[in-house]
Amino acid sequence: MLAWLVGWLVAWLFGWLVIWLDARVVGYLRGWLVAWLVSCLASCLASSLVNCSVVLLVFVVVLMVMVVQVVVMVVMVVLVVEVVVVMLMMVVLVVVVMVVMLLIMVVLVVVVLVVQVLLEVVVVVPVVVVVMMVTIILLTVVVTIRI
Repeated sequence: MLAWLVGWLVAWLFGWLVIWLDARVVGYLRGWLVAWLVSCLASCLASSLVNCSVVLLVFVVVLMVMVVQVVVMVVMVVLVVEVVVVMLMMVVLVVVVMVVMLLIMVVLVVVVLVVQVLLEVVVVVPVVVVVMMVTIILLTVVVTIRI
């Protein structure tokens, strides 16, 4: 009777521990189911006066299953975080590439404007000056010939 009572009490406490752990990981429904199964198993084992080491072994096995579930969930969370970090890195890379392309475009526009101004200064202004000089010389010649 004492073994059954101790087994039932341990199973009840462990069942609530399983509910609490499993509810954090998967959900309340499966936590209740696992806790109920563990309680029944522990009560049956304790009531048939089986050695306490078997009951403890069952508890350890169920606890190891819960630990494996938690580890799997942590690994999944780490993988999700890793995917999010990679996506953020891709976004940063795209932004950096866009900024670099924008800077290259600005530099190219400035270079084109400077080349255009230089061409105007080097080619257009001398041509205009030469045309004006020729015009002045021709006008002077024409005026002097008429006089």
